[in-house]
Amino acid sequence: EELCNFSEGYLTCLQLKSFFETGVITATLPEVFKSGIASIDDERYLLSLISAVRELERFAVGRARVLDLQSIRTAWTVARCVEQAMLQFDFRNSGALRQRYDSLKYVVKRLETIAYEVDLALQRRNAGEAKEILSVPSKAARSDAAAAVPAVNLDLLNGIKERYEKYTDMREQVIKRSRDIGKA
Repeated sequence: EELCNFSEGYLTCLQLKSFFETGVITATLPEVFKSGIASIDDERYLLSLISAVRELERFAVGRARVLDLQSIRTAWTVARCVEQAMLQFDFRNSGALRQRYDSLKYVVKRLETIAYEVDLALQRRNAGEAKEILSVPSKAARSDAAAAVPAVNLDLLNGIKERYEKYTDMREQVIKRSRDIGKA
């Protein structure tokens, strides 16, 4: 258990490092952390990805203190990209992963709220200084910005999704067969 927690924390740090250096939050899983069991590796990877997005929320709170709206919007865009990619998964039987995934939508909402509040604070500050007031970008502009940021490696996540679906199907077959034996 402690080794899994360590490796998840380390992978979270690698993903954050990748994001801050390259703009892509989905870092490749290092060979040294692969267990050889794809379902375990994939689950650990996805848990660390969600944790990295939760850390981006903490980053945004820090940037809000200095009214850095651009960094907050970038974090928000990345969180939305990860959320959209994770919507493709079916986590109905995966305990911890399902709970973490559920928390992702709240992180996205909080980042949106932080961006809105910082934008308002900037508008108040600028109005007080008689400068041009910043406007909240339209939904179309936010969509264009999200599309322009390649923050998520979709090929990597699609591979994990395919393996995850195969694993889930096999697990459900085992559960069904074990129930059938009990009925006989």
